[in-house]
Amino acid sequence: MFTTENSRLGQGMRSIRRGDIVCILDGRELPYVVRPVDNVRYQFLSSCYVHGLMDGEAYSKDGVDSTEFCFC
Repeated sequence: MFTTENSRLGQGMRSIRRGDIVCILDGRELPYVVRPVDNVRYQFLSSCYVHGLMDGEAYSKDGVDSTEFCFC
């Protein structure tokens, strides 16, 4: 179990740690967890459950940031 910076409750792999990023990949409905490797690259970890962000709910939220990821 984890909480996001926005106090959303989530569930995912035990390896998730502070500093990992929950994101919705373009065209997908589920949230995923990625880990920063350096300033420009990210490691894909897994999908996860985050209350209020499932089944495309994040696309209807105001204030959602858009970021481009480079996976290694």
